[in-house]
Amino acid sequence: MRTVGFKVIAPVLIVLAVVALAVIIYLFIYRSRVNKALASGGGKDGAGPEPGSVGRSGLIIALIVILGIVLIRMANIGSKLDSANQMLSTQNNQIMEIRSQLADLEDKLDAQESIIAEYSIDYGSFDRQSQTANILVSVTPKSADSSTEVSFIAGSHTVKLERTGTGSRFSGSFTAGLFEKFPDEPEIVITTGGTSRSERIEYYELNDLRLHYIPAIMYSGGGSASYSGGKLDLNWEVQLDFFSKSETAEFLKDGIILKTEIGGKTEEKDISGDITWNDAWGRYSIPFKGKYAVEKGQHFTVTVTAKDNMGNTHVFVALDLTEDRPAPEEIYHIYDAAGKQLD
Repeated sequence: MRTVGFKVIAPVLIVLAVVALAVIIYLFIYRSRVNKALASGGGKDGAGPEPGSVGRSGLIIALIVILGIVLIRMANIGSKLDSANQMLSTQNNQIMEIRSQLADLEDKLDAQESIIAEYSIDYGSFDRQSQTANILVSVTPKSADSSTEVSFIAGSHTVKLERTGTGSRFSGSFTAGLFEKFPDEPEIVITTGGTSRSERIEYYELNDLRLHYIPAIMYSGGGSASYSGGKLDLNWEVQLDFFSKSETAEFLKDGIILKTEIGGKTEEKDISGDITWNDAWGRYSIPFKGKYAVEKGQHFTVTVTAKDNMGNTHVFVALDLTEDRPAPEEIYHIYDAAGKQLD
């Protein structure tokens, strides 16, 4: 025998309850009108409620019943929508989990296809006179024999690595300019028995080689700028970070100058005491909000100048706006103690 679930019985009971309530209301209204009619008719035969009033009462009751049914249907639809939303949420979670599993699987497949067991790139000594650094490279192939040769290629540098001891680890070094440009993915070539295979590695830090030896200024501000009628409408936050990855190189914490040029007028301010320092790392921010008079050919420029403990002077242009270029243009130059531009 088929049973009727609660989800089916509940709406039926609600409908019956609404009908019963409507009947009670109808009887109450009918009795009220009969009593009123009898009272107005003085108890004579034929006295009773007007047919029109009874019809209106019936119409009201019918509307109440219809409204109850509509409310029940709306409740059922809302319940179904909630169920559908829960189902969609569950499916989205399942899809995200599948994507994560596929990404993990892809990483595992890449690792299986890789010809490299492990590698490392370390930063050696730094020659301040030549502004060059010694880069140390180590590679361990997954498979190697007595004929195996390993090379490391980065930009214009091709380095043949030498086997370390009797194992399968190969090491070498090369000298690179501190401001030299490198590809994002250096290449490792492994040759065994006359057959060569190569693999590119995702290693981006060579492009920031100087950060391992001298400090740097980084801009992380933002905002909006527009030009109209000889006015530069600016809402900008200039935020500067003074940082260093080196344990020996850092900025001097005095003599840091902020220079602003607005419409040909220049103002300089020593901001050393306004910088928030955390050991060798510092942060400074300044807002520029309002309309500034900048005529054609004039600049709105924000420049910071700082020195490091290696004798270098850092000149960083955080903003350089003109009437036909209402967007920031960052310019960063580093000069040695003799005033020679290094970058």
